[in-house]
Amino acid sequence: MFLRTCRPLAAATLGAAGINLFHASVLTLVLFRARHDLQASAVATGLVLSVGAVGALVGTFSAARLNRAYGWRVGFLSAYPVLILGAVLIMAATSTTMLAAGYGVDGVGVTLANINYFTARQALTPNELLGRVASITSMIGKIPFPISLIGFGLLADHVSGPTAFGVIALGLAVVAALAIRPVLSATAEGKAQPGSVVLP
Repeated sequence: MFLRTCRPLAAATLGAAGINLFHASVLTLVLFRARHDLQASAVATGLVLSVGAVGALVGTFSAARLNRAYGWRVGFLSAYPVLILGAVLIMAATSTTMLAAGYGVDGVGVTLANINYFTARQALTPNELLGRVASITSMIGKIPFPISLIGFGLLADHVSGPTAFGVIALGLAVVAALAIRPVLSATAEGKAQPGSVVLP
């Protein structure tokens, strides 16, 4: 299988799966924090989600600049500290304003991860294998989704929303520590060409 021989892409795929494991439930938990923990109105909750969408737009422009300047590896790894910061801000939120700020930062982080990962997959995979590799990596990336949704939903319901985000921040930090070396040690073939950003 192509992933076995392309270490840069394999490392990025596992790193993206790790992000999904700890990030797939964030939207649900943000709603839980807004409505259950902070007693926010429907309008205030909608504004929180809107700020997250703005964060995603900021992440799109940032990803393009990072990719052109430093390549996909730096852009991809930069998503981890941003996502961790977002989780910490959401965990510590005592108002909908703080919650919105945290979710906006989270939107930047997840967009950085997605764009740079898809850039790597597009740049590293031969055209004749792209469809097959895309389907396999997408499957790997989606496996953690139900685990995350069920696990963190139960955690928030039985413990608390802030605790769930604390676990998310810690989990992302562990995944980042495991991903840094294999992604950065990728050979020159793992560097995407300038301007090769591919939107998810």
